[in-house]
Amino acid sequence: MSSDAPTKQKLWGGRFTGKTDPLMHAFNQSLSYDKRMHEADIRGSIAYTKALCLVGLLTKEEEEKMIDGLERVGKEWKDGV
Repeated sequence: MSSDAPTKQKLWGGRFTGKTDPLMHAFNQSLSYDKRMHEADIRGSIAYTKALCLVGLLTKEEEEKMIDGLERVGKEWKDGV
């Protein structure tokens, strides 16, 4: 199940040593689902960002920064970074 050795295959990229908590091991297993759903997740987050701006909870500048960041994350997922 979990390993004591650091590995780049885990979400935290081998930054820590020692035994992995089973909860963190299970959380890391969700990455395969995240990868398959990233496009829909990014689109939904962009739509929500636009809605928050529309009702005045974000400024236009904040909206633009959020969308830019989300698009960059989407590209990273697509490119496998």
